[in-house]
Amino acid sequence: RESVLLRTLGAQSKQILKINALEYLFLGVLGSGVGVLLSLLSSFLLAYFIFDTPFIPSWVPFLVVLPGITLLVLAIGLFNSRGVLNSPPLQVLRKEG
Repeated sequence: RESVLLRTLGAQSKQILKINALEYLFLGVLGSGVGVLLSLLSSFLLAYFIFDTPFIPSWVPFLVVLPGITLLVLAIGLFNSRGVLNSPPLQVLRKEG
């Protein structure tokens, strides 16, 4: 909805695309970062309290999962927002209102 308002106020599609990309990038980093940290915390708690073994964390979540999920969120977000960028603002406002 913010993108439609920006288009109505005269923002270019390139500006809106950059704003959306930055927003989805932050969401992806925050979401995947919290997910990786929660999974490491739960793995530590399981290893320490249930299995009585030392916890040795792997670097795979930080090197593969974090950037992978971030890029996936960015791609899906930009793919879903392409309809707002390609259609006239008045048409989108009528459809939403």
